[in-house]
Amino acid sequence: MVTLTKILIVDDDREFRELIIFALRFTGLFAFGAASGDECLSLARLHMPDLILLDYDLHNINSNPVDELLKVDEKTASIPVIMLFEKSLQSEIQATNFERVSGFINKSESPDNITRQVIRYLLKAKKPNP
Repeated sequence: MVTLTKILIVDDDREFRELIIFALRFTGLFAFGAASGDECLSLARLHMPDLILLDYDLHNINSNPVDELLKVDEKTASIPVIMLFEKSLQSEIQATNFERVSGFINKSESPDNITRQVIRYLLKAKKPNP
């Protein structure tokens, strides 16, 4: 039985989210989206994606960073998170300690480039350690 790699894209920018979902689906990945932090938490618990692409600037309804909430929830703590960020926030991101994040992708990259970076991450994550 073949299982599809599930990727949750979380961004409040609907056009960007839909574009990335389309690009990832075009490569054969199962991609789906959430528009808010709270929707992300619900969908992550329900579908247990293999990877979450999360907008850096997104919080839940109580202004908590969504990546922190994912990591403290026993059910979602093991899901890797890659942060999507705007180029204007690059210096802020470099100055912040993100131990709980698996990587970063600049949102100004083309959808093809973002897809390539996601696939590279997935391939690297599946390689057994020697």
